[in-house]
Amino acid sequence: MRRDQGKPLDQSEVDMTDLAWMKVYIGTETALTGHLSAEEFGAYERLRRHYWQHGSLPEDDTRLMRVIGVEADRWQGVAKAVGPLIAEGLRRLDLERSEAASKRERKVAAGRKGAEARWQIDGKTNANANGTTIAAAIAEPSVCQWPSASASEEVRYEDKVAPTPARARDPIPLFCSDAQARQWLLAHDVFPGDLDGLARKMVDGDLVWSDIEPSAA
Repeated sequence: MRRDQGKPLDQSEVDMTDLAWMKVYIGTETALTGHLSAEEFGAYERLRRHYWQHGSLPEDDTRLMRVIGVEADRWQGVAKAVGPLIAEGLRRLDLERSEAASKRERKVAAGRKGAEARWQIDGKTNANANGTTIAAAIAEPSVCQWPSASASEEVRYEDKVAPTPARARDPIPLFCSDAQARQWLLAHDVFPGDLDGLARKMVDGDLVWSDIEPSAA
C-alpha cells in the first residue's frame, strides 16, 4: 500500500500542496470501489487525498492508521481490502498530478504576463519584483470564494467601458465549483442557456474570453 520510496520526487510533486483540487472520475471510481464497505472506501479516499497533497504515503503502520482514521484492531482487515487498489490508484494519481502541475504552471505564466503589463513602470524592474507573486495568486486562489458584489460590479463596468482587446488580456479566474463559475459568468451577462458548458470549461481552467464574448453579446 505504500509508495515506492525509490522513485524520485520531481518538482511538481514537491509543490503539489499548491493545488487546491483534484479530478474524480465518478464512473471509474465507482466501478473500482463498489465492493468496499463504507469504512474501507473512506480509508481508500483518505489515502488518495493524502498522496495527492504530499506526494507520498507514510512508511509505518501507526501513521497510516492515523491518516486513515482506523483503530488498530481494524487495521489489518482494512489494509487487506484497499491494498490491491492503492498501487494502481497511485499510478493514476501520478499522471493526474503531473497534468495538474503543468496546467497550473501554464496559468502562472499567463498570470505573470498580465501582472507585468499592469505593474510595469520602468522597464521590467517593478514587474520582475512583483510579477511572480501576483501571477501565482491570479492563477489559483488560495481558497475558493464567491466574488464580492462590489468586485463583480467593477468588472462589469470595466467590461462596458474597455475595448475588447483590453478585456482579452484580463486573466479569467479559476473557481473550484460550478456554482461559483456560474455566478461569475452571470455577472458577465452570459446567456443562461450557455452556462453549463461555459462553467465546466471554467472549472477545468480551459475557458477563454473568445468563449464568453459571443454568449454575452
